[in-house]
Amino acid sequence: MKQAVIESIERIAKERHYQRIIRRLVDALMLSFGIPDNNDLVDFLGHGHEKTNRDALASWVSIALQNPDYEMAVTVLPHLVRRLERKLSELEYSEFA
Repeated sequence: MKQAVIESIERIAKERHYQRIIRRLVDALMLSFGIPDNNDLVDFLGHGHEKTNRDALASWVSIALQNPDYEMAVTVLPHLVRRLERKLSELEYSEFA
């Protein structure tokens, strides 16, 4: 039972972290594109349950991140390479420590 509670807490923490990332991306996109915080784009970007541009853009970003295309993969690859290099260097360091 204790393990189930820990797993539940970890799952909630990951979801909250993911939602924070989505909010930051939405804020950056709204600022970059000058998107007002009204409901003009809800029908275009949303999926039927959103009430504001911010909500609709959050849905759009979430779906875009879940279904990456070739362009996104190419853009993200250098970042992933750097992160993996750092992670693997931690492993090398720990083996020799």
